[in-house]
Amino acid sequence: MEDLKGFYSVGRSIKAIRTFAIAALLVGFGTMGACFWMYQDMSNSIWVRDGADYYQVNRKSGISPQERSYDYKEHVTKAIYFGYQMDEGSYDQNMENLLILMGECGRDLYSKYQEQGTKNYLVQENAMSSVDSVAIDINMDTYPATGRAQFYQTFKRYNDSKRRLVEAKFTIYDVSRWEKNKLGAKIEDWEFKFYDTP
Repeated sequence: MEDLKGFYSVGRSIKAIRTFAIAALLVGFGTMGACFWMYQDMSNSIWVRDGADYYQVNRKSGISPQERSYDYKEHVTKAIYFGYQMDEGSYDQNMENLLILMGECGRDLYSKYQEQGTKNYLVQENAMSSVDSVAIDINMDTYPATGRAQFYQTFKRYNDSKRRLVEAKFTIYDVSRWEKNKLGAKIEDWEFKFYDTP
């Protein structure tokens, strides 16, 4: 009977060792898979320290989302100045540049200016418009990036001036960079509202 108990305890020990070995293999393979996944993810990015902040940079493009948001802000600022600050001498060149920076919504804005006779108004009335206090917020957590802009547009004609607040929301896409679009972006879905100010 004692021999059978010893045989029974050896069998239990073998089962325990087998169970432990299987569990160790599963944990080992799981750990290796997680390490491989982390290596793949980390091999495509670099963490950069900027003062107290850390941000991730894509190794392939070399541009972090924070840096790209600065490009987008500059791109939108240029589009605002081309689309809303003009006089009779700069109107044609501004519209040409606007159509490069904006997609279909730029063509819509240009068509609206043509329907309203904006160029003729600038020439006949010796008028001009200027832009100031531009504030732009870009949301890089959406794809494509979205944003909001707020600025003041002032119309001047002789000794008369009228100022209005413009608020806009938009979507911004990445496109190929080229000489006239060095930041490689295109604005779409430009929706704006005007509010007269005293």
